Amino acid sequence: MGNFITKNIAKFFFVISLVFASINTAKAQPWTYNFGTGTGTFTSATASTTFLPTPSSGTARVRVGTNPGSMVLANSGLASIGTNTELQITSNTGSTSTTKFSIHDYTAAKTGYVKFKLVINGGTNGVYKFSLGDGGTFSDNTAMNVAQVFAGIEWTLGAANAITYRVLNAGTYGTTGITNSTTLFTQSTSNVYDIEVYANNTTSTTTYYRSGTSYSLTNARWDLWVNGTREGNNLVKGNLGADVNIDSYAFNHQNSVTSPGTIYLDDLEYANSLPCVPPSTQVASIVLGGITTSAMNVNWTNGNGAGRVVYMNTTNTFTAPADGSSPSANLVY
Repeated sequence: MGNFITKNIAKFFFVISLVFASINTAKAQPWTYNFGTGTGTFTSATASTTFLPTPSSGTARVRVGTNPGSMVLANSGLASIGTNTELQITSNTGSTSTTKFSIHDYTAAKTGYVKFKLVINGGTNGVYKFSLGDGGTFSDNTAMNVAQVFAGIEWTLGAANAITYRVLNAGTYGTTGITNSTTLFTQSTSNVYDIEVYANNTTSTTTYYRSGTSYSLTNARWDLWVNGTREGNNLVKGNLGADVNIDSYAFNHQNSVTSPGTIYLDDLEYANSLPCVPPSTQVASIVLGGITTSAMNVNWTNGNGAGRVVYMNTTNTFTAPADGSSPSANLVY
């Protein structure tokens, strides 16, 4: 993680830590959102931005369509999905009115990712969707507008616990580019699915780093991972314009059905940059000079990380910066 050097100077004990990280310093660190520890039920067709805990970036919004339906914070209603509280979404029945949970207008960028844990149970004809993109459809009471969706996943519930899933390709939902569309997901409160969506809406191919491996992601494409397997590789984006920002995601149910079932969500994580490859070459040739009772010069040879961090204190105790983060500078010792 970097190099540590100690030097006694005029009764002060300085500890200098140089930490390299391959980051884009204009980006923010990932935001985690796990619904906290509170409980409650929301059933109103009037949207709320206060029912859920406030996220670190963006606004958390819920709205339940007309006729029976609910958003439930349960702690721990479904222990297998995660710790503390999860969000249970049960759609309305007998109406085309929209039930929707979204985190919208977080700090925008043209790349990013969303991760979440998902359980689906108890429906025979419900259709739930996940959408990632930008636009008013993420903060209104209408059905998701595919013109504003970059990446989309659709789960259609069936009899005997069946689920068929499709992805949004160039404006329509289909199975192009994905695997196991009718067997990958099954309804059960014991089946927890780790979903990861990595998005690149720039004009160039880029890479992201996952579990020790670097993956290439073509421009205007996205990858879908389920339980550690890349089930969708370089999927064609939806109808959101190319080379524009992404700043919102949503889970919604729209179709009028008699048995919509319930989806359970927990442990959300999202970011406005892709996880980057850590540097392979660290800092070297550290030289201390110009030492006085109140100052000294520190010089080094850079590694191949995109940024460098210098920590200084008198206790030789440090908290490592989060991967992909850009710590705020403080020049006051």
